[in-house]
Amino acid sequence: VSQSRYNALRIHNKVYPQSVFAEMPTNIVATFFDKKKNIWFETSNVGIYKFSLQNPTVKYFKVKIEDAISNIMPAFTFIIDDIHGNTWVQPRGGGFSRYNPETDALEAFFNEKSSPDWRFSNILHTAYSDRQGNLWLCTRSHGLEKIVFSQSHFVSKAINPELLSEVANDVRAVYEDKHKRLWVATKDKRLSLLDENLNLIGRFGMDGQIRKDAYLNAMVYSITNDSDGNVWVGTKGDGIYLFSPTGNANKYNVKQLKRDPNNLYSLSDNGVYSIFEDSKKNIWVATYGGGLNLLSKTPEGDYRSINHRNNPKNYPVAM
Repeated sequence: VSQSRYNALRIHNKVYPQSVFAEMPTNIVATFFDKKKNIWFETSNVGIYKFSLQNPTVKYFKVKIEDAISNIMPAFTFIIDDIHGNTWVQPRGGGFSRYNPETDALEAFFNEKSSPDWRFSNILHTAYSDRQGNLWLCTRSHGLEKIVFSQSHFVSKAINPELLSEVANDVRAVYEDKHKRLWVATKDKRLSLLDENLNLIGRFGMDGQIRKDAYLNAMVYSITNDSDGNVWVGTKGDGIYLFSPTGNANKYNVKQLKRDPNNLYSLSDNGVYSIFEDSKKNIWVATYGGGLNLLSKTPEGDYRSINHRNNPKNYPVAM
């Protein structure tokens, strides 16, 4: 950008007549370019001027600020573009804003200083946008401010929207299977299956079949899978439901693992709150009141539990 002695402005080897810039002072202090092909001019006046290369017109912006003293000692102008495509502008004198290309307006970060929800000054010394798109602001009020723009959106999903009961939508466990489906357990003993768009496929019965509506025998508190593709479902008071795949994604064989008073190598308690498979394919089961169980598969296909009921030597280990 250069200013000629013939009252014209040369930009990218193209000369624009002075009439285009008639409303802009000639004493240009600094020039800034953004990624939207706008040129921003700082002059000795408070505010900022924008010139669009796509539509060769000049527009003046002056943003409301909370401290009139900035007119005497005006803050300097700066322009930054972030990774999200936003252009952030501080005009001369302050008034840090986001430029909205749809409305061709500066949307200021302004709220009244006397307001109880006042956040920070919109008169900045400088600002920086990092690689995550966060804004770091050096303001005249609180020092350094960090602004985080979340790109994720939280969606509230009622699992049983037709039911007003709280227990029908009180979720106790969630699991995503290899088909990108969600297994969602609610307090009313339902185990619902949702597709990747969160549409209801159906609900599991105790026989492993998916139906329009079905119940299990107990509330589910934990769901996980193992390296063989089995889904382990821990319950409150009814042990473990082991869902084994059949080749049909909508049908599982279900086997129940419970505490047997006559078998010391059964589960130590039927309240199962957490299940985990380690790198050696051992299954660890945390129970409510029965401590920890280590399950290993027998040649017959059953599961043997090592727990405190086996009366192991030197257990528990003193720390």
